[in-house]
Amino acid sequence: MVTLSHYGHDEANSLTRVALLLKTGGGRSDEGQGRGIHWHIENPVYYIATDEKRQEIPWVQAEFNGVVTEYLSADSNLTPEQIAQAEKRKMDCVDCHNRATHVFRRPEDALDKALANGTIPADLPAIKQQGVTVLERTYASEEEAATAIAAVADFYRTNYPDVYAARESDVKKAVAALQVLFDQTQFPFMGVTLETHPNNIGHKDSPGCFRCHDGKHLSADNQAIRLECNICHSIPQVADPGKPLPAIQMAVVKEPESHRSTTWLAEHRFKFDASCTDCHTVDNPGGSDNSSFCSNSACHATQWQYVGLDAPKVRQLTAPPKVPTKGVPGPVPHPIGPRTDCTICHGADKVRPAPESHAGFTPDSCTSCHKPTLQESPAAAASTAPAPESPGTAVPAISHDLAGREDCLLCHNPEGGLKPAPQDHIGRTVETCQACHKPPA
Repeated sequence: MVTLSHYGHDEANSLTRVALLLKTGGGRSDEGQGRGIHWHIENPVYYIATDEKRQEIPWVQAEFNGVVTEYLSADSNLTPEQIAQAEKRKMDCVDCHNRATHVFRRPEDALDKALANGTIPADLPAIKQQGVTVLERTYASEEEAATAIAAVADFYRTNYPDVYAARESDVKKAVAALQVLFDQTQFPFMGVTLETHPNNIGHKDSPGCFRCHDGKHLSADNQAIRLECNICHSIPQVADPGKPLPAIQMAVVKEPESHRSTTWLAEHRFKFDASCTDCHTVDNPGGSDNSSFCSNSACHATQWQYVGLDAPKVRQLTAPPKVPTKGVPGPVPHPIGPRTDCTICHGADKVRPAPESHAGFTPDSCTSCHKPTLQESPAAAASTAPAPESPGTAVPAISHDLAGREDCLLCHNPEGGLKPAPQDHIGRTVETCQACHKPPA
């Protein structure tokens, strides 16, 4: 199990912890193994790289149980002739372990480690933010860097004079540690910075695993090299500041057939329905407040820049076809709570955009027409996380008999009726009114 400590950029350097199980794997399938990260070493994998650092890999060939499959990136323009002539490299250890020594950690990660092991006092106000600020810069010389790092002490003299007076030694200790971190990761006289040498372990700061497992490397029959969190590690469990780590499930659970699709990570954004609650908690889906399985900040609070879930061909394969609606607002297949932000999934450029007629609608109006089919869990409802105004207002019932008054727009035309409907109703037809507004019984 790996536990990662992440400190915030706030004054308190708030600590968030993330725990996960690494599935290093290995062995052969005929031994009942052959899974996990080291599957690649037990099974022949060849690839074509189009750059010197092997960060761009448009073509992959893998052999498993005697079956050879070729995968081509959906974005690639390689022709069969070019593939036949290109140099093909057999994958080995250094294709992932390319930084076996002298790892260039990013400022965020280097500071998290220093704060966790006490090299830098974690209770020194705003030290994480100050450290990242000076270490992320590019300097023309070591002298320029040393001057900028030393100025961190001036920050405390000016902004926290009481802290500096009482803890001058801690401030100096932090400045010295920042200088060491700089010396380990940047070499201005050589033109070497954090960006010079990508690290192929992981998939956050460099493409790493996502060079191939990006969800858009497809075979001839449109099967993808799987992009799925729990192939190489368990679903990350997040402990927000001041909270204990959740339990990590060790038992292997049989996945539903739908989850075995090689494009499931792209598909699951479109196939959300009430059946998800059979296995998962679903409060605030797509959010990042850790109130449920579907609001995991380790997944949703990061912009995964190297994945290809929205590549046109992948989207064509996984997104449901658009069908004309009948003007009746659909139900919401998940709970709606005070933290739910409908635009996460239904914004103009998101996975399931709302109709163009909804342009200008705000999240607080969604539940006026679209009703949730599930109730928010008590734990999520009791959460003390900051919340926007509660979404939704009651839809007024029709207060009169409809005989002879079937044309609602005679009185409720939003552009000048006797009692106009709201401006966001412009363009709606009479046929849609009773989808939300009900006549007297």
